[in-house]
Amino acid sequence: MHMRNGLNNMEKAGCDEGRNEFIVCEHATEDRIFSARTCRICCIHSGALLLKTKEYFREYGQPVAEVCRGTEIVRTFKETLDNHYRSLLKGTEEKIFRVKDYASALNLHPNYLSNVVKSRTGKPISAWIADKTIAEAKSLLQNSTISIKEIAYQLGFAESTHFSNYFKKHTNFSPVSYRKQVGKS
Repeated sequence: MHMRNGLNNMEKAGCDEGRNEFIVCEHATEDRIFSARTCRICCIHSGALLLKTKEYFREYGQPVAEVCRGTEIVRTFKETLDNHYRSLLKGTEEKIFRVKDYASALNLHPNYLSNVVKSRTGKPISAWIADKTIAEAKSLLQNSTISIKEIAYQLGFAESTHFSNYFKKHTNFSPVSYRKQVGKS
């Protein structure tokens, strides 16, 4: 449609198609013909706007409202994670939360929470939980003299052997050898 209108407009304006004085532009109307320069400028600005939009969506992947929602979910998840570990260490909580527990605390479906946290941070929730557990364990091993069994219990492990295996899996040290190593520093 635009092409036919553009050609009609060029015919009415008496333009010579062969000389490229004017080009058919989607902005051409019944009574206006744009020069080639004007159309090139329009196309350049439109192209730049499209590229910026494409870059934004490539970087953030979603509209602004969804980005803000996702950012808020991640922030709230991290706060909940920190608060839960404070409660564990105070003794007001007795078990390590799993993904479903954090999702329930945030009134979200576990899969949705997992997807948002992974897409925003690059780390799955299980890695966030493991990192926090190991960080707290290292702090307790380094800065206290309480037994490994008591540390395991404070961090929500039912058995000290489960804690020792978990710690070794994530650090390549047993809790005893880690405590000895940091004690030398």
